[in-house]
Amino acid sequence: MLTGDNRGTAAYVAKELNLDIFFAEVLPEQKANKIKSLQERGKSDAPAIAQVDAGIAIGAGTNTAKNQRT
Repeated sequence: MLTGDNRGTAAYVAKELNLDIFFAEVLPEQKANKIKSLQERGKSDAPAIAQVDAGIAIGAGTNTAKNQRT
């Protein structure tokens, strides 16, 4: 998972999604470079990523994470 959210929120969402690896606090202009770096290291399925035209946005992600922790 690659997100601009803070590490705490990203960790919570990654755990809920059963993801072992996530990258948090990534700025929009850094995201493409991060994907490229992972692809170069063989950590991504390049054909699948090239084909994807989707993403997930949670407008209240921080609030959701805070509510789940209390």
